[in-house]
Amino acid sequence: MNADGMETPAVVMFARCPELGRVKTRLARGIGAERALAVYRWMGRRQLMAFPVEWNRIVYYDPPGKRAEARMREWLGEGVRLVAQCEGDLGARLSRASREVFASGASAAIFVGTDCPELGEEVLRTAWLELGSGVDAVFGPSRDGGYYLLALRRHCPELFAGIRWSAAETLADSLEAARRAGLRVRLLWELEDVDTEEALLRAIDRGVVPAAFREGAVGGSGSSPGLEKSGTPGRLGDRGE
Repeated sequence: MNADGMETPAVVMFARCPELGRVKTRLARGIGAERALAVYRWMGRRQLMAFPVEWNRIVYYDPPGKRAEARMREWLGEGVRLVAQCEGDLGARLSRASREVFASGASAAIFVGTDCPELGEEVLRTAWLELGSGVDAVFGPSRDGGYYLLALRRHCPELFAGIRWSAAETLADSLEAARRAGLRVRLLWELEDVDTEEALLRAIDRGVVPAAFREGAVGGSGSSPGLEKSGTPGRLGDRGE
């Protein structure tokens, strides 16, 4: 317990099963499907390792099914609860996850994707502390107009309806929905997702992605460079791509 007496939150990651040709498709157009898969596998593991160990860690994965669940478990390991995503757009899937997490007794929930290699424990704890100060919702803005993080004190279905998802207007639509719902909102700092080759190279230059990915030294078989805890603060991707 911390953050002015709030119980530790649930942190929820949306992710897609790591299959060749089915993840990071925009990135793959620039660097190839195998290299994009390797980047995706590394970013997903890095994101999971950034979650505080005492928090309730949940991954909503897509597509549903036993085969995908087994591959997710092989990728992410034990110590995380796996839940299949429902059908529908990102709003419907986020709303269902939010409803379920709060129904299970969570006092706060933080939703993230797998796209930002700079989303670390520091920004997660900052979002939680903001909720503890009386804010209802915390957004982490993405450079492309979306958001890489959403933290909530309670389930608010209004935040997930009528939003233009995966668009330059996603954050603006969401902030307007929050305003209409009467929520007190706080914005974190802006970060960049790694969705394109150019974004990947910028992330490598900043030192937040291993240089081995620059020339494709890492293959798509699942091997990845060494992982370290990230101390700094990506967009909540559609189905966790």
